[in-house]
Amino acid sequence: MKVTSLIASLIKLKPRISGYDIYKTLQNKTRHSHQQIYRELNILCKYGDIQSEKIPQEGRPDKILYRPKGAERLKEQVNMTNFRKQSVAYRILEDDLKNGTKNFDQYVEVMEKTEKKLVKFFGVE
Repeated sequence: MKVTSLIASLIKLKPRISGYDIYKTLQNKTRHSHQQIYRELNILCKYGDIQSEKIPQEGRPDKILYRPKGAERLKEQVNMTNFRKQSVAYRILEDDLKNGTKNFDQYVEVMEKTEKKLVKFFGVE
């Protein structure tokens, strides 16, 4: 999954999240560096997908929180990832039905497990 999709999904799930919190969430789950995450955050801000808000902190650099701006564009970014998953799922299901293997229950079980892993991955239970 592209880092942009991960970031967009996280911001959608947890509005008003800092870049540091995004990095910490993804740190042990992906190979993306903090530089890549901040670069993608800047790109998402530049194109109006998200907006940033500076929170002054005494004796420390300002904290920057990110939140959805163009809800439709952010939704589109997340939905592209969902569309890819659905396309693959549809092809598997179609093949299963055509060949008469009748593994539909197992298919649904695998999809539910995958969804639970994604929810756990983002820590939004």
